[in-house]
Amino acid sequence: MPKKKRGARDKKNKKSPWLNERETLFYEQQILDNNRELARLRTTNEELEHEIKTIRQQFTKLEEDRSDIVAYLKRNLTEKIEETHDLNERISALEELRKKELASFKKKEAAMELEYRTMESNLSAEVKLAAGKLNALEDWRIARLDLMHKFEVQNQQLKEQEERHKNTLHAAEKALIVGKAKWFYFISISLSLSNLLWSIKFK
Repeated sequence: MPKKKRGARDKKNKKSPWLNERETLFYEQQILDNNRELARLRTTNEELEHEIKTIRQQFTKLEEDRSDIVAYLKRNLTEKIEETHDLNERISALEELRKKELASFKKKEAAMELEYRTMESNLSAEVKLAAGKLNALEDWRIARLDLMHKFEVQNQQLKEQEERHKNTLHAAEKALIVGKAKWFYFISISLSLSNLLWSIKFK
């Protein structure tokens, strides 16, 4: 555009090499306006360049910050993924351990139930045996009382029989002594008679 104006001005200059004062003032005013506009545009351009520079710096900083943030997020994401992996492994291990403990608990529960059933059966048998023993003990106690009574009766009878036997023996001993005395008396009398008869005979 300015080249066209300059060409137009050249044409005017060619047409009228001498400018009047009005045109000179106009052109000078236009030049001043153009210079002011140029200065304003340069200032605006500098401001824009400064803003662009600032924006570029901010953008660079944002890029750096974004890179740092992305790196941080990536690092954090990687750590979270690793933590999640570790947690999954721990959960799997705990789940496996839980299954094993549950199986072991079920086995122990079955064994304890079997032991309980066996113990209950044994206790029932022992209770029945104890009840039978108690009944037998009661029978034995009754039989013992009866036997003790019979023993006392027999002992009393034995004492009475012993007393009778003692009395009979005493009577027998007395009769024997009396019999022996009578026999000795009879023998002595017989001997005396014999001696008497013998002496009478030989006189």
